[in-house]
Amino acid sequence: MESNMIDNQKARFCCIGSGFCGTVWAHSERGEAYKRQNAGPERSLANDSYMHQRALASFRALSSMQKPQFQIPRCYRFIRATARGWWDQNLSSFPAGFAPCDTIYFQRIPPFPETTRRLLIDKYCPTVVYQKGV
Repeated sequence: MESNMIDNQKARFCCIGSGFCGTVWAHSERGEAYKRQNAGPERSLANDSYMHQRALASFRALSSMQKPQFQIPRCYRFIRATARGWWDQNLSSFPAGFAPCDTIYFQRIPPFPETTRRLLIDKYCPTVVYQKGV
């Protein structure tokens, strides 16, 4: 279910992840999340959002022919830094000092158990140093 505004009670967000492109925020353990482009100017959340939508459309077409064994999270909306109405109503849910920036509103992906994360990192990113809690 899409919502253009965070809950009327102005729930505060908690950072649930970070990477080169920005940070990921959520106000509960279930439901939706927001990925903010507040780092890595060489990366583009607009492009990430566009590619996500293309992948989703392709997999939907594929699933009409066969049952795929994977799922892609829903991407509800791309929110531009210039979406003044949305930011006027929702910026206060982020920590003080944050400014409007490009943001993706999407279905939250539950985290893998730590042992699974370690196996994936060891297999696909063997030179990356594993940091607990990341």
